[in-house]
Amino acid sequence: MERGGEVYYFNVNISGQQSPNFFRGRCGWMRRLFLFLLAVLTMVLAGCGGTGVDPNSYQNPLVSGLADPCVIAYNGTYYMSGTGDNLSYDIYTSADLVHWTKGAKIFSPAGQINVWAPDFFYNQDDGKFYLYYTVNHQVGVACSNTPDGPYTDLGVFVSDAIDADMFRDDDGSCYLYYSQECAVYVQPMTNPTTPKGAPQKLLQPDQGWDNPCNEAPWMVKYNSTYYLIYSGNSANLSSYAEGFATSSGPVGPFTKYGGNPIVKATATVFGPGSGCVVVDHAGVYWHIYHQKDSTVDGWARSVCMDKLWFDNSGVIHCQVTRNTSNPKPATQ
Repeated sequence: MERGGEVYYFNVNISGQQSPNFFRGRCGWMRRLFLFLLAVLTMVLAGCGGTGVDPNSYQNPLVSGLADPCVIAYNGTYYMSGTGDNLSYDIYTSADLVHWTKGAKIFSPAGQINVWAPDFFYNQDDGKFYLYYTVNHQVGVACSNTPDGPYTDLGVFVSDAIDADMFRDDDGSCYLYYSQECAVYVQPMTNPTTPKGAPQKLLQPDQGWDNPCNEAPWMVKYNSTYYLIYSGNSANLSSYAEGFATSSGPVGPFTKYGGNPIVKATATVFGPGSGCVVVDHAGVYWHIYHQKDSTVDGWARSVCMDKLWFDNSGVIHCQVTRNTSNPKPATQ
């Protein structure tokens, strides 16, 4: 397996211990043949990437050393960025949401730290891409002509805030969701760069499991209902999890689901949360989020993906997985 943002690969590790009788003397050619075949086998298996031996399946985790992922689809390619080196954003590309290739840096605010949780938005009105960033607990926006940047900074919107998500409703109106003082707010927008009116508080920690903070909002509109998915608890702990709240409008009021959290730790999954939702070519919803790499408190996390669905009562479900085979998203 490789670290540093590359896709996990499933390799066969065969012991290099040699038999003293088999590899000596005139059997040296057999040793060379064995090593050659072993190298070929290793390359073939490695070429399978994150899907193992079945090209129609995948296993979590997908990308190590990355958290708070956001994915946007454009012209048949998926683009992803997230919290990485704490100083900048890198771009990752994929054709299937499983195999990701790390590319160039797309935004690096000079002299700034705490660079977290990016959000992509394509504005069909001007054909430009907007990157909503968190830098030193400030939410701002940058712009590019292409999804893979580079992005030019346009300035800060909100101080003492993190985890922005831009949502465009069916009527073209825009809303920026973010976390401030451990609560979730919405800021109506005239356009991708101009706030309109005052922000409104939508969610705050009040269900026990989501103390001390509500953050990482992500808006999904499904069957005319607005679903505000959010993360709760503390992101460095295994108890980090996700829930959702619903409303008949984008600015609320929102009602939290009584069965929260819907995404939570299991015997093999620790601290799942802070993700986005993507719809594949078959109309299936996928939750792309991060998991902690162990139960140890801290910030070692990896990007994972699991299917998300709505039942007949409108409740969101998502069963998190790790190191188990799952069917891949549809690519066409």
